[in-house]
Amino acid sequence: MTLIWLRTSLRVLDNPIWQYSGALDQGAADTTLILTPALEQYRQHGYGERKLDLLRTQQKAFAEWARASGIRVHWLEADTYRAAAEQVLQVAHDKGAAVLLADREYGLNERRRDAWLGKRLNAQGIDFTLVDDRLTYPPETVLNGQGQPYRVFTAFKKAWRQRWSEHPVPPFASPAWAGPLPEPEQEAIAALQRYVASEQQRYEEVRNDLGRPVVSGLSPAIANGLLTTRQAFAETAAQATGSGEQPGADKWLDEWIWREFFYAVGYHFPDVYLHRGLQAWTDLVRWDKDHKKLQAWQQGRTGYPVVDAAMRQLAATGRMPNRARMFTAAFLSKDLLLDWRLGEAWFLDQLLDADFAVNNGNWQWGASTGVDAAPYFRIFNPLRQAQRFDPDGDYVRQWVPELAHLEGAAILDPSPLEREAAGYPPPLVIHKEAAERTKAAFKAAKEQNAHLPEDADYS
Repeated sequence: MTLIWLRTSLRVLDNPIWQYSGALDQGAADTTLILTPALEQYRQHGYGERKLDLLRTQQKAFAEWARASGIRVHWLEADTYRAAAEQVLQVAHDKGAAVLLADREYGLNERRRDAWLGKRLNAQGIDFTLVDDRLTYPPETVLNGQGQPYRVFTAFKKAWRQRWSEHPVPPFASPAWAGPLPEPEQEAIAALQRYVASEQQRYEEVRNDLGRPVVSGLSPAIANGLLTTRQAFAETAAQATGSGEQPGADKWLDEWIWREFFYAVGYHFPDVYLHRGLQAWTDLVRWDKDHKKLQAWQQGRTGYPVVDAAMRQLAATGRMPNRARMFTAAFLSKDLLLDWRLGEAWFLDQLLDADFAVNNGNWQWGASTGVDAAPYFRIFNPLRQAQRFDPDGDYVRQWVPELAHLEGAAILDPSPLEREAAGYPPPLVIHKEAAERTKAAFKAAKEQNAHLPEDADYS
């Protein structure tokens, strides 16, 4: 009897758990699967109902698939990770299991849960085996020449790509007894195939075009474990035409490596899971406490049309283009000088593709508190972002309808009279002044840090 506990890798295809458990070579009837939704724990971590609704659907569909395939399923209702672990311990004991296999999770609370459970299983003579799946290579194996984790993406990507060229990891085999895929996974696979076949090569060219985005829409499936980097690379290779350069495909695949990078950062620097800056001295920045500015940003009423368009899209759909995520995060932390953690929490609550490691990594990048290869202090000019990536105002026109009557680029920066007539607010801040204020705040924090002892506690 094989006992498997799946947490986030609720996926049939390319799931190494089948190989490592021996399920490939035995019948479904010899496999017992434990599922522990623990959605209340997700709420405690800050995930919103959009994300939880997707998880509920995915979990139920996977359980139905497993039962239809002949697998015995233990569906354990538990509010928290600890409660789930306690129930899993009891099931393993009652089953007389020699081994419990589980998909490895890399978050801090998840690692603490597994350490707690592992000690108690081992005390009962039960081996607890964690199977790497969500990342292509275990995070402790992608290190620099000094054996240290990477803090700069370009260096990580170079090492990751080099390893892939030498030791590519194809998708893992699936059990022969597996029936039709669960519907969420089936839809994700079909969407991946369609995108790679029809749009991937244009990714580099159009990825930042806010008005006419050509995106895969796969991010919720990726965040929920329905698709892997292995599958993305395999599908790209399968549909490649010729042996020449594929800038669109390469750039798109780089986005998958960004995800692996942020997971590795969280693994090696777990303080980020405690909402601390990767660059510890940045926790000394004196942020503004104006809650009304936060509300205006959340509601898309900042007076900067492209920022407001993005925030309204997020509120309405749970989605936002990657380019917009960058400048809305920068606007909160650099223009409004509000604590980046407030924005991080809002995105985690609102996004369909909410993923703590990726969300935290993106927010710390935007706030200049985390990984950052730039030799300068990065500040996005929101008007310049609009002029570059929504030059005709199509994106703003869609999401800020009170300005839709303005023609051409006028919609990007309405005059005071146009704002008043449309009921649209004036800018919350003057960008140039706000940028100088933020630079001064970060400079003061750095100077304060220089006078602290090396072992200072920034918390």
